[in-house]
Amino acid sequence: MNATGTPSCRPGARPGYSLVEMLLAISIMALVIVGAQTAVLFASRAVPAKKDQAAVVAASTDAMAMIADDLAVATAVLSVESHMIEFTVPDRTGDGVPDTIRVAWSGTPGDPLTWTVNGLDPIVLAPDIHALEFTTITEERIGPTTYTESAETVVASFTTATLTAARQIGKYSGDTYTRAQWFRPSLPPEAVGWSISRAQFTCRQGNNVDSVIKVQVRTQRNGEPTSRVLTERTVLETAMSATWRTMDVADLHCVGLRPDEAACLVFSQSSGNDYVDLLVQRSTTADAFHLWSINGGTSWTKPGESLVFTVWGHVRMPEPAATETIVRGIRYTVQVMNESTPAVAGRWTLFNTPVLHEESVMMMGESAEALMEVKK
Repeated sequence: MNATGTPSCRPGARPGYSLVEMLLAISIMALVIVGAQTAVLFASRAVPAKKDQAAVVAASTDAMAMIADDLAVATAVLSVESHMIEFTVPDRTGDGVPDTIRVAWSGTPGDPLTWTVNGLDPIVLAPDIHALEFTTITEERIGPTTYTESAETVVASFTTATLTAARQIGKYSGDTYTRAQWFRPSLPPEAVGWSISRAQFTCRQGNNVDSVIKVQVRTQRNGEPTSRVLTERTVLETAMSATWRTMDVADLHCVGLRPDEAACLVFSQSSGNDYVDLLVQRSTTADAFHLWSINGGTSWTKPGESLVFTVWGHVRMPEPAATETIVRGIRYTVQVMNESTPAVAGRWTLFNTPVLHEESVMMMGESAEALMEVKK
């Protein structure tokens, strides 16, 4: 206070609010609160209620669109039932393994339509489903042809006893003989190929038991052996008998022969100073005959005979055609809330034509009319 008793104004001192200022501030604050309350009220009224028909219909429409996007890239359809679809899509989770998606409704009116990936917790796609049905549009497609090899079986033989005679391999009467047996395999008409696994012929020792015989499988041209050797084995004369006995030549492993392809067994002496005998019979069959050469195979003579022989092998056969069920599309009919809500029908197209896994399907049959529509 100064000498006259009035307050002095010190630097930095602030006087208090007046009553008028306080009333004005309260009024402005009240207006702001009322405005905010009104905005919240209108916003809350703009949010649809859970049972709002338009909102439920919109949710189901969005759900059908989402399922359409998933099915468009489906790689396999695992199962289709009236209220459930399960299928696989390319990896989405980053583990390098295709993901499995399951879309399902319990069948109880009012329950939601759910979406599950890899068996995890389901996600609600659309609430309050009153009715839902899925049906498939399929097409049967012949799958790729597969082949099997038969068990070892006789593919060619000649054992008919008519006029029996001995024919020599090796040095005999001043010449050196090479023998061949031309044969055409006896195959089922549907065979696509064949192979040779082993052969058998009838033989006996000559005078000097010192020969080594080469047994070859060769290709043929115009009924004669070519120079192309497919496989070769040796037989020792010491392994033969002095009387007629059969001799097996195993492990020939001659594969990849065409069903219309004939072949030749060729017998020649690799070493020795004498000969061995082969058993032949008179023959007029066109599927098996014996040939001989005295110039190492440069030219051949066909005497109207056949060696006594048997050839075993394997036959390559096609398996019965397998069919695959291809899913071209899935139809759906959905109704929300209650019977008064119009049902919505549509169809999803599966662009990858995934195979339907029939062993796990309990599907609703599609009509022939729908199948014809797809083929159009």
